[in-house]
Amino acid sequence: MPCVVEANQCKAIHLSFTKLPLQRVLLSQVCVRVLVAYSTVSLGRYSIYTLINTYTHPSTTIMVGAQEQGLKLLVPRSGVSIYAIRVQMPLAMKGLAYDYLPKDPGCKSDLLLASNPVHKTLPVLIHGGRPVCESLIIMEYLDNAFPGNGASILPADPYRRAVARFWAAYIDNKMFPSCIGILSTAKQQEKADKVEETLAAFGLLEAALAECSKEGEAEAEAPFFGGGSIGFLDIALGCYIPWFEAIGRLAGMPPFLDATRTPKLAAWAGRFRAAEPVIALLTAVDKVEEYITKVLYPKWNVAVTVGN
Repeated sequence: MPCVVEANQCKAIHLSFTKLPLQRVLLSQVCVRVLVAYSTVSLGRYSIYTLINTYTHPSTTIMVGAQEQGLKLLVPRSGVSIYAIRVQMPLAMKGLAYDYLPKDPGCKSDLLLASNPVHKTLPVLIHGGRPVCESLIIMEYLDNAFPGNGASILPADPYRRAVARFWAAYIDNKMFPSCIGILSTAKQQEKADKVEETLAAFGLLEAALAECSKEGEAEAEAPFFGGGSIGFLDIALGCYIPWFEAIGRLAGMPPFLDATRTPKLAAWAGRFRAAEPVIALLTAVDKVEEYITKVLYPKWNVAVTVGN
């Protein structure tokens, strides 16, 4: 049986935690938040801070170790991957425990090459020894493989399901490439074109939210793309929110999610960020800014200047 640490035991964490096997630790969610204060406590080669930032799970309980479902999640070690967090959300919503395996994307391990020999990219979900690749596909797989675990994240109606897939593909293939392109080019005309494309994309998503969120016979607008609760398209778009904010800051631009220009999306983003399990998983904007500045700018060979 796993060991359990409750919130009222947090003060004794430095005495008890090192006695617990790292692979079988179950933490209550409130305890996790308290544990951050004990960031210097050593756990072998892990600190409490490392454990919290690597293994936290936003469900009621948090388990690290081999699970009965045989689920393993290979993710980039950076901690800012949109697509890794995109997979973690349905895992959390369905209450599925899994092995969290951070990897260096630059080092193509034998496990990664065997699991994703075509693209050789992360994340990869391994279920019962069988790999599933690409974040949107993994989300659908989890919804289909575990139908009894929580509500479905995909719409039940075939047409709404197709629409959700369409917009998710648009976000990945058109919207975000335009947005990140604002920073990755040093040419002013290209930058201006990318800004125009990005703002147009946000306008389209504003209209899509009004349409996708219609619910019931009266077709009243629900709070999310998925209706009354977070669904497939909410997750697909929502995991980009910290990146949209970081890109806007670094480009010296007003926020993309603007209450005047896109009021529905701006309100939706606030609801999404405040919801469980999003609040525990979504990357901090400052962390994304740091990653862009230290990792991506050198790759693009673009000067780190606001509004460049």
